[in-house]
Amino acid sequence: MASSVISIFKPKSSNDRPHLAIVVTSATSWVLLRGQLAFAVESGFDVTVISSPGREMSELCKREGATHVEVTMSRVISPRKDLVSLWELIRYFQRSDVDIVNAGTPKAGLLGTLAGKIAGVDVVVHTLRGLRYQTLEGPKRLLVKLATKASCSLADRVICVGPGLRNVAISDGVTSLENSVVLGSGSSGGIDFGYWKSDAGIAASASTIRTQLGTKPIVGFVGRVCRDKGVQDLLDAWGMVKQPGQLMIVGALDAVDPIDPVYQSMIADNPNITWYRNPGNDMRPYYEAMDFLVLPSYREGFSSVPLQAAAFSKPTIATSVVGSGESVEHGKTGLIVAPGKPSQLAQSIEKYLDDLRLARGHGVAAKALVLKQFEQKFILHLLHNEYFSLLSLKKRKRKVAL
Repeated sequence: MASSVISIFKPKSSNDRPHLAIVVTSATSWVLLRGQLAFAVESGFDVTVISSPGREMSELCKREGATHVEVTMSRVISPRKDLVSLWELIRYFQRSDVDIVNAGTPKAGLLGTLAGKIAGVDVVVHTLRGLRYQTLEGPKRLLVKLATKASCSLADRVICVGPGLRNVAISDGVTSLENSVVLGSGSSGGIDFGYWKSDAGIAASASTIRTQLGTKPIVGFVGRVCRDKGVQDLLDAWGMVKQPGQLMIVGALDAVDPIDPVYQSMIADNPNITWYRNPGNDMRPYYEAMDFLVLPSYREGFSSVPLQAAAFSKPTIATSVVGSGESVEHGKTGLIVAPGKPSQLAQSIEKYLDDLRLARGHGVAAKALVLKQFEQKFILHLLHNEYFSLLSLKKRKRKVAL
């Protein structure tokens, strides 16, 4: 069998630097890792990112001084493909002297933690970014829940991206209080305010978007266009909104959980809806262009989208689900509605459209909150301290055993 592991870029390394391998399923997860790789390298780690093939991830690793290794991992359950991916991960960990594995996203979480244990990696960490089984039913729900529990059980530490997510995971028996932790106030790595800010180029791009969309207030959605993200509820709610506005949907149609064709037609047939299906890699002009963000999700671990919008002083209308409502303070930095309630969502959208001054005030408060609690380097310092603490503990145990 030919190996599916291909080293894309490898920086110079030093023998006294711990080798950190970050495992994610899809190369599109590069957006979760931006800024984190360079900071880890600066903090004394040799960093490898393992994901399915993807140019964006390769380019990010090259920019930030990390190694990119491609191991194809299927997002859906596929026993044969999953076994091949597991074998490739084990081989890489064993031959590359990996000291720490941090595996996140559902499929990579299971394969990465299991491979790390089999390969004898010193420290295995699972980053729990959400609970996929929450919106599933029947045997698939049970299977995904068991896989999530296995990922957590195999890990030396489970890093939950939010306190609400941790509470639910403990309540569901997926992880334990003793083996799980939240870094600071949560998030998938904080916000890099050196990146998430406007400049002349972004302002010009945002102006172009506003020109394309017209003079009405812009209501934005950023993310995968799927049912889990509540896009169908958003479209139903938009049909109830009476105030003038333009709905701007930014994101590709999800391949695993796409919205129904009737809703895709609804977008195409409504001149007050604009869908940027291939928006590129830079979301900043879209945040700059919109007046406020709407995130009607059914589940989140801890959504970064409201934090990114807040960096541009834009408030968010979010649902009260774990991981979404936590990043928004109702009546202060945004508005909270119940999930699956298009009529409530429509009322909140109209509230902001009726009073854009209120929306702007909430946006200013949102930026102040994010600056105070979610600065990237602070969150990453906590993460690296966790790594070094676990490594030190493992080395002490090894000395005692000898």
